[in-house]
Formats: sequence, C-alpha cells, structure tokens
Amino acid sequence: MDKWRRKQLHSHSYRVPDTFCGEVVVVVGCHESGKDIALDLCKVAMDVHISVKSVVDVAAGVPRAVSRHHNLHLHPQIKCLREDGTVVFADGSHLAADAIIYCTGYDYSFPFLDIGGAVTVDDDGGRVGPLFEHTFSPALAPELSFVGVPKKVVVPWFYELQARWVAQVLSGRRSLPPAEEMMRSVEEDRRAQEAAGVSNRLSHVLEDFECCEEFGEKHCAFPRLPEWKKELLLCAWSAPACQGSSPPGSCAVTVLEQNDGVGGQWLYDPKVDPGEPLGLAGVHSGIYASLRLIVPREVMSFSDFPFYPRDGGDGRRYPGHGEFLRYIREFCDVFGVMDAVRLNTTVLRVAAMANDGSLRWTVRSCTRRGENDDGHHGGKRCSTPLSSPSARMDNWRRRHLHSHSYRVPDSFRGEVVVAVGCHESGKDIAVDLSKVAMEVHISVKSVDDVAAGMRKTVSRHHNLHLRPQIDCLCEDGTVVFADGARVVGDSVIYCTGYDYSYPFLDTGGAVTVDDNRVGPLFKHTFPPALAPEHSFVGVPKKVVVPRFYEVQAKWVAQVLSGRRRLPLVEKMLSSVEEYHRTQEAAGVPKQFSHDLWTSR
Repeated sequence: MDKWRRKQLHSHSYRVPDTFCGEVVVVVGCHESGKDIALDLCKVAMDVHISVKSVVDVAAGVPRAVSRHHNLHLHPQIKCLREDGTVVFADGSHLAADAIIYCTGYDYSFPFLDIGGAVTVDDDGGRVGPLFEHTFSPALAPELSFVGVPKKVVVPWFYELQARWVAQVLSGRRSLPPAEEMMRSVEEDRRAQEAAGVSNRLSHVLEDFECCEEFGEKHCAFPRLPEWKKELLLCAWSAPACQGSSPPGSCAVTVLEQNDGVGGQWLYDPKVDPGEPLGLAGVHSGIYASLRLIVPREVMSFSDFPFYPRDGGDGRRYPGHGEFLRYIREFCDVFGVMDAVRLNTTVLRVAAMANDGSLRWTVRSCTRRGENDDGHHGGKRCSTPLSSPSARMDNWRRRHLHSHSYRVPDSFRGEVVVAVGCHESGKDIAVDLSKVAMEVHISVKSVDDVAAGMRKTVSRHHNLHLRPQIDCLCEDGTVVFADGARVVGDSVIYCTGYDYSYPFLDTGGAVTVDDNRVGPLFKHTFPPALAPEHSFVGVPKKVVVPRFYEVQAKWVAQVLSGRRRLPLVEKMLSSVEEYHRTQEAAGVPKQFSHDLWTSR
C-alpha cells in the first residue's frame, strides 16, 4: 500500500457514495459490508471492482449481484498497488483506480486495558487470550470477563448467554473451575484448532450453531431453543448458500419477479388496461387505492420481523396497503432477500425434465434483454379474475369490470353501480363507491346469510342496498335480481375472487386445476409425483397471511435441505384422497378445497 497515492479508506470511514461519483473504485472483501458498499457505490461510480481471496468460493449472491449491474466486477486478490494508480490483481489483470475501500473487518484491540500481560492480543490481531470459553481470563477471573469476543454467532443471543453466565458467576450462583483447569481447557482448544488448520485470526469464529446451544445449557442453564425457533434461526443464519462450496443440505435460491420491485399483489399500480376490464387489466396487482388491512398489523408480519410503525409512515393498527408494502421491502432489505431476486423477469414456461433418473426443472423466462433458461424448484400461486358464473352477461352493453381493475371511485360519480359479491373487496369497494355514486347495490348469493357487520354498514349509508343474486343483465341496462327486483344500472363490478391458473406450468398432467382445486397437493404444498423438487407456497386461502405461507416456506426449505423428509408417494396420495373425501362428506364444494379458515 505504501506506493499508492490516491484515495484509500477502511469501510469504517465509509458513509455515502456521493464522493465517489464517476470514479473507478476497488472494494477489497465481499463479506456483508463489502457487498453492501459495492452495491451502494455502483449507483454513482463509473466502475466498482470487488477483490476477493478466491473468486471460486464467493457466495452465490455475489455473482448474481454482479450479473445484474453492468458496472460491478469480480476480481481475485490484489497483487500490488502502483504509484500511478494501477491496481494489479493475482490473475495478472490490472486497471487504473481512483479509490480503494478495504472492507476487511477489524482486529481486536483493548488499548485501555493494562493487566500486566495476563490477557494479550496476538500479533495478527485475531486471538484474544487466554480466555476460558472465550469469556473469562483464568488469571483474573471472575473479576475480569469479556462479552462479545466470539464472531459469526447468532447475535445478540450468544452475547446474552455470555452475559448471563458472567452475572451468575459474579452473583455466586455459579462457580468457575480452578485457574489451572481453565488454562488446560484453553490450551486444549488451541491445540485442537491448530491440528484442524484453523488460523489464529479465526480462533473466535464459532460457526457451529450447536456450539451456541451447548454454551447456554452448560454455563448458565439456559434452556435449548424450541425446534421452531431453532429452525428459524438456522434458516436465517445459513441463508446465503455458496456455489461450489455449499455446506451439505444448503441450496441456492433464485426468485423470478415480473415487476420492477418486490411486493407482488401489494405493489399498487394506479394504471389499468381499459381494454381488458374482466381480465388482469394489464397489471399484476389488484389493489385499490382505499384498501386497508383487515387484520391488525401485529398479525400481518413474519415471525421474526415485527410490523412496527415507522416515523412518517401509517401508524394505524389497520394501516393502508402502502404501509404493508413498506414492511415487505424493509424485510427484504434487512434479510438480504434482494440478492436472490431477479426483477423484471417474466416466467414463460416451467417444465420437468428427466435427467439420469432424477427430476430436473427447466425455466424459460423473459427479461428486457431476452429469454433465459434456468434450473428451478418450487411454485407460486397465480390467479385470474373470476366473473360471476350465474349472471347472463352477453347482452350487457354498459360498463362492467372485475374488482382487479378497480382503483378509485371518481369515474362512477352519480352512477347506479351493482357490486357482485360482499367478501372483503366487495364490502370495501361498495363503501368506497357510496361516497360518489347515486346508488350502490350489493348482490350476494343469499341475503339471509349476510354477516351482521355488513348489514350494519348498509344501514348507515342511504345509497347502499343489499340484493340477492343477479338473474340476468339486459341490453337496456336493467339488472334483474333473483327475487324479481330490478334496477337500471350504469356499471357492474364483479368482486368475485380469482381462479387458480398456472399457464406457464407443464407438469405432464401431474398437477391440474379442477374447479379451482389445485392437485393433488399433499398438505396443499407438495405434488406427490413431483416432490420434493416441486412445491407450491401460497395456495391455501382464508389463512393468517403471511404467517401460514412462512410456515409452508420453512417446511419446503427443511425438506430441500434434508432436515425433514416427506412420506412415500403412495402415502402422500392417500392423505390427499382422504382429505378430499372428508371435505366432500362435509358438503364442502370442490372450489373451496383450499379454504382453510383461521380457526383450523
């Protein structure tokens, strides 16, 4: 580094990318801070070059990130820096750079601590010692202890365990071994690490999850975590799988997203295609402007990421859709989900292929740059708007649309509107329309079965009326209901839900959609003939979202990683058939096969 005369700094001094605008920057290291800073810089820099110890062993998320940014490049270690600004890499390639940022971590340092050599930091700054169980100095225990030395542990859980142990020792509830015994333990650990080829710098790296649990159980009587929480931490902790060096049981994940941002249905788009009012309206999302959550924000969250209000956001307990979209994106940022997401990618075809006796999936997708072919596991819930099956619609010449195409009530001002269906979207849209429409007539299957809350809503609005099913729609705009009543309507809005549809999926008949039943699916998730390589997350309806889908995703992850096993194909098929027989015996129509309700 001595010859380098241009800008160089440690990541500790990095704050914002603005000062690197238009520059060529070399980022040394690609752990978390290295990846973050490189991605931050590529927004303004001319080129960002990431230098790593081994290009082959880089985590899968890094090459994907590089492939998505034209000005992001991957290089091996730096061989030398020249006075003229040239950076030479180990493979002989070189470039002229304006700045170097070292994302190389930190050395242990305790400059304020004077204990006569009882605890030292070795020359390369990677080992603090001697420390019994990375916490107590044998010569000075229990009066001196260190909390927070171990690295690559579950934070703050492991440090909490250390603090509990220290507190129990200082309070007399636990005792330490004699100093000689602690020293022997430290020396044995050191010899074992040296025999395993572990360098001094990695002495305090405790990547074994089991080590954390054993530490808590052994030193502070901290109970082992329940399985669900352990699985959650394991999934979060081992999420970045590596290509070429993946630990057994891990798998790389790629998410194909057709929009230019994450959020799916919650990605509100005010524009719709007026030429397709009963279809998908040219957009994926069916969110309307006034939509709010119908369950408290405490429920609408993932188990490990509370849905808290944020300054400047929608602080209501039942916030609007924009607040939930903010939560989803914050979740993606915090957990690094975007490293696995390919935006603006439309799936054209997913098909199974036999490969040496095993099942492989090929995915044909289309981006703005053209088509791609990839291997793929998994599935998603897709849907198409379902219009009213009972109404004779052919003669209707006035406006009609599916709720998927509804956004704001303004264009219905002064009109007579018929809303078909009174589930959540039907109720919301009817009330929204009542602010500007002359009359809003809500058509339901059975007036007698309408919930009390809906009746109260109708009673509070003079222009809101409850009607039975539509019998027919007439060419002159007359809407005839099943009880013989009729109104002259200007518009009909079908708030009738969606059908399952997977037009891109080719399973050779192994999975079909029959009267809105997707199957056969074991526990609404795995098709027996294609499991575990293919799975569906998000098919069940009337469940607590997103918690239920999170549980499905965990199950799929555990099966793919080998931590859980599925029953034999025959047993899964038998389970599916038994479930459907039970549903039929209970009088549940086939179209409601995936309605699980929150009480089940």
